[in-house]
Amino acid sequence: TYLCVCSPGFTGDKCESAEAASKGYDPENPAISCEDVLLNRPESRSGAYYLKTEKGGVAHTYCHMDVIPGCGGGGWTLVMKIDGNKDTFSYHSNYWSNKNAFGEISGTAGFNHEETKMPSYWSNNFTQICLGMRVGNVTEWLVINKQASSLHSLVADNNYKPTSLGRDKWKSLIDESSLQLKCNKEGFNVKCPTARDHSAFTRIGIISNNEEHCNSCDSRIGIGSGGTRGGMDGTNSCGNEAIAFKSDNGEKHIKANCYILIK
Repeated sequence: TYLCVCSPGFTGDKCESAEAASKGYDPENPAISCEDVLLNRPESRSGAYYLKTEKGGVAHTYCHMDVIPGCGGGGWTLVMKIDGNKDTFSYHSNYWSNKNAFGEISGTAGFNHEETKMPSYWSNNFTQICLGMRVGNVTEWLVINKQASSLHSLVADNNYKPTSLGRDKWKSLIDESSLQLKCNKEGFNVKCPTARDHSAFTRIGIISNNEEHCNSCDSRIGIGSGGTRGGMDGTNSCGNEAIAFKSDNGEKHIKANCYILIK
C-alpha cells in the first residue's frame, strides 16, 4: 500500500489538478507571513512561500512550518542566517541598519550554512523571535517573547533594549559554552556603557564580565558580535567568546552558524 502526497497547490489521484492559488503559494497572492500561510492552509509544509514586503513588494522566503524545540509551533518566518566565521553581519556591518537584502536565494532554503538577510528583517512584525546556533551537527534554540514592528526597528537605531532570559538560557544555545559570572547584560544592541571598542558587544545576546560593572566585558554569546579585550576573537561574528580569567567553563572561541526567525 502506498500513500501519495501531492505537492502544495495540486489535487487529484495523480496530482493533476491545480487548485486556486492560496495565500503565499503564488507571487500574485502573497501572504503577510509564514504564520498567515499556515493559518490559511494548515497542511502547508516547510519550504519557500511568497510573502509581502514593505511598499508592496514580494519576497520568496523560507517558512518553517514544524515545531522548533525551544521555540514552539510552526509558522516561523526566516529573517537571517549568519556564519560566525564571516564578517558579513558583524556588529558594525551596515546590514543591521539598512534595508538591503543579502543572499536571497539562500533565504528560500532551510537551515544550511549560506548567509542571508531577507526583506522580513524590515517588513514583518512579530511577537516572538526564535534564535538558533549550530555547532557541528548540533543546533540549539531559544525564544524571545518580544513585540516589534520589525527586527530592523529593534536593532537599526543602535540603542540598547533589554531582555530577561538569564545567562543560563543564553548559554544553552551552545554546548560547553562559557561566560564570566558578572554583568550579564543581555538583549539587543548590547555593549559597554563606556563604548570601549575592544570590550564585548553583540546585536542580539549577552555580555559578561569578571567585575561588578559592565565597562570591561571579556565574554559574550551572541549574534552580530565583536570585541577583542583580553584575547577574545574579534572575527567571531556569531557564537561564544570567553577569556580564561574567571569564566565559568574556561576559555572558549566557538563560531556558530546562527539563525533568526520570527512570528
